[in-house]
Amino acid sequence: MKRAILYVLLLSLCLAGCGGATSGESPAAELSAEELCELGRDAAEAKDYEKAMAYFQLAADREYAEGWRCIGTLYYNGEGVERSVEKAREYWQLAADRGDARALYNLGYLYGSGEGVERSLEKAREYYQLAADRGNADAMTVLGNMALFGEGGEQSYEDALRYYQTAADLGDAGGQYDVGMMYYNGYGVERSYEKALEYWQLAAAQGNGYALSGLGGLYAEGHGVEQDFEKARTYYEQALEQDAAPALVGLGDLYAAGSGVEQDYVKAREYYRQAADRGVAYAYVGLGMLYHDGLGVEQDYAKAAQLFQKAADQGIGDALFCLGEMHRNGEGVEQDYEKAAEYYRKAAELGVEEAAGRLNELLEAGHIPEA
Repeated sequence: MKRAILYVLLLSLCLAGCGGATSGESPAAELSAEELCELGRDAAEAKDYEKAMAYFQLAADREYAEGWRCIGTLYYNGEGVERSVEKAREYWQLAADRGDARALYNLGYLYGSGEGVERSLEKAREYYQLAADRGNADAMTVLGNMALFGEGGEQSYEDALRYYQTAADLGDAGGQYDVGMMYYNGYGVERSYEKALEYWQLAAAQGNGYALSGLGGLYAEGHGVEQDFEKARTYYEQALEQDAAPALVGLGDLYAAGSGVEQDYVKAREYYRQAADRGVAYAYVGLGMLYHDGLGVEQDYAKAAQLFQKAADQGIGDALFCLGEMHRNGEGVEQDYEKAAEYYRKAAELGVEEAAGRLNELLEAGHIPEA
């Protein structure tokens, strides 16, 4: 359910749209810097990058921050000029020095990714915070991600939720999705599927694919809503239209279980494989289950264990639980109660409720010592 959390570089020029400059336009001297940038954006959208550069430069010559930022973006994307991250950084810094929030965000991205500069999560956090202080919702969600995973500072669910909530209150779809995710998982708040539903509906109304996928999951699981596999499939398909890869796992689950669709393990495997190829860690759990149970493929415990491990390495609690089961039962691996207990403990820490029960069973059977 959790989207793969990544830094997203929002460097496209604004989508204000009308034609490029015409002979009837006012002379540049009569135009404001804001109007010059608008003409530059129009030219860039029309892929007339030479004209766009000229307009942005005129705006920059008037010390207008957006002009510097947009020139930097042209250099970053290599549009009409030879691509140069160094030049992009220089122009973004000029804009940032004048308080431009998007330029500050872009600099945060460079330091977070280490592109063109020495990677520094601390500097990235500083720039993102400056951008967030100026109302940039994208910076708020990135800061939330960093707090969630302890990148560039201490892990804090409370700080993550605070950043996400601030972005959500500004109407940002990404922030709304993230707040819903926090309630779904019970991170820093009491778990509430109803709250997750509320925030994901807000984000989905803005076309957020991850929220649409999340809604599909709620209907598939019957969490906070009456279970409805048809609605789940509809939401997953809408999410795929927005290129949200996690929805592939949802569809795979429906076909694997035959929930609302004719059971088809081959289709399920294809959906899981597509999701795995796109970096969705949970897809390896679905694939692992098919190989573990021999559904649509030849049963292969060793292959299943490899797939579960790939997901476990990315912090997927259900994969850790499955590895615990395999070590407990000696399926494809040597039976090892201590290793099983280790996997169960890690799964329990990630909120897999069944894992705690398995630990108690091992303890009561005398397979592991008391802590």
